[in-house]
Amino acid sequence: MIPLNRPSDVASDEFRHLLWLAAEVESAELDRITHDELPHLWVRGMSDRDGLVAFIACDLRSNPVEIMYIAVHERARGLGLGRRLVQGIKDAAPNRRILAETDDDAVDFYRRLGFTIADGHTDARWPDRRRYVCTLAPPSGADV
Repeated sequence: MIPLNRPSDVASDEFRHLLWLAAEVESAELDRITHDELPHLWVRGMSDRDGLVAFIACDLRSNPVEIMYIAVHERARGLGLGRRLVQGIKDAAPNRRILAETDDDAVDFYRRLGFTIADGHTDARWPDRRRYVCTLAPPSGADV
């Protein structure tokens, strides 16, 4: 995994496509996320020989650690990259709970990783989508 800490790291078309996959919002909102949110988050990516194929962004300052954005490029799905991205958070924040909110498209991914699933609140961006809160307990129940 590589850090994506500089503005140039998140300025590429590859990254913008991944961010769109994660957020599913219009261009102006992608700009806002890139400029206002990402600089304050722990952002890591994964590349293959053709470029950036996956990324995750979370807030390591929060407890539980909240996954804000995660995406794997269509050409790299099914290779375990999402699992490796979540493992990166577990390594960066050991003994902390991890939280993610999602809808039907990713709830099974979190379930396979051992997250518990609960019904979430309606998101104004997608009022007709069922939402879920996914929580991964820390090892041995520890929570620092």
